[in-house]
Amino acid sequence: MSKTNSFVIKDICDHWKNYTYHHRYLDALASIFAVQNPCAAITYFPITQKFYLSYNAEATKDTHKKIGIIQQTLNAFDRIDQVEQLLFLYIAYNTDFKNHLLQDYKIFENIDVYRYSISRNEIGNISDIIQTKFDKFIANLDAIEHKKTQQHKIEQDIRIEIDTLVETINRINQPKKSTIDPEKIKSLKEQKGKGEEISKNDSYSVLQYETAINSYNHLLELLSNIDKSDKSDDFFKLSQILLRPLQDVEKVIFYLKQNQIPISSDDIMIIANPNSAHTEVNLAKEFSHLKEFYIGVSRLCCGICDYLLDDIYHHKHRGTHGTCDDGWSAPSIQFQNTFEELREKSTNFDQTTLNQQLSKQHRKLSHDNLSALLLGDEEKLSEQFFKFQTYKDSLLAGEMETVVSEMDFMF
Repeated sequence: MSKTNSFVIKDICDHWKNYTYHHRYLDALASIFAVQNPCAAITYFPITQKFYLSYNAEATKDTHKKIGIIQQTLNAFDRIDQVEQLLFLYIAYNTDFKNHLLQDYKIFENIDVYRYSISRNEIGNISDIIQTKFDKFIANLDAIEHKKTQQHKIEQDIRIEIDTLVETINRINQPKKSTIDPEKIKSLKEQKGKGEEISKNDSYSVLQYETAINSYNHLLELLSNIDKSDKSDDFFKLSQILLRPLQDVEKVIFYLKQNQIPISSDDIMIIANPNSAHTEVNLAKEFSHLKEFYIGVSRLCCGICDYLLDDIYHHKHRGTHGTCDDGWSAPSIQFQNTFEELREKSTNFDQTTLNQQLSKQHRKLSHDNLSALLLGDEEKLSEQFFKFQTYKDSLLAGEMETVVSEMDFMF
């Protein structure tokens, strides 16, 4: 297969400020259903009370099976452990989550054991230092060394836990392995608790489920223990990667419950995609007779899909990462000329610039969701919570200018 060339059509733009949860829960739902490479798009029509789901190609048998399990979990509003079960399905089967951990941000991978050590020989000539001040200086130095040693241990633990989680996800997704159903896992755990025997395959599934959830929760705990003064860009990248599944799951469950929207097997329609067009444009083409409905995306749209949704179909969507490549498939022959015209006007950048642009394909954390603040200090969290309570009516009403002008966002 020949390598495709990437090019930039427009700047990165995430329109999250322009839309309320009434729209943005669909982006979260698209990510939950993003079980087939590379991404998913979804919309909902109240008049039919159905969700319409699309991928970049025809959905496989494995995809259909995973969709069914996700749908059952989403519809179980009475389950105490619904968040955990849906969270497992997200981290196990989302096509981006593992790659983010493993490839995009290899954080804390090559830690220098000695990078925090401070040599007392570097203190210099202290003969003229007053003894009491010297004692305080040494005590402070010891405290700094202890803190950095603890910090180093946390970073090592994070790297180990990331490896454990990635390895578990790989095992869950081995070819010919059956999809793990969280509800079945719950039943199997109850059987084990009663002393009943279960098969080796079932025991293996229970182990993978528990390992994935425990590793994920431990990673959040480790991140919360990193001193706020040491939070680097890598820390915030990893925080967003890890918080994204939790935030999406909480957002979707909250919205569906609040609006009493059930999702039965008949409520999800998978749109055919014989031309392997990009998922959001395939969805727009299916309903080309309708205007200005919102399409939820698991990734920000490419530059050409953004143009088509904005200027041709006139549909609402989250935004664009601005890039595209020569492998883009037109949903119909009429748009091939549009592609060629945009390609001619595009900007050619060096590979480093392109990689930076492509690395931002994924939408930001929703700043109005408190899970995005979990890793802040208590004073900051209390302040944000107060502001959230104060402005939540404006937020829910879509008066984003009021909210944005008042809230000091973390991310």
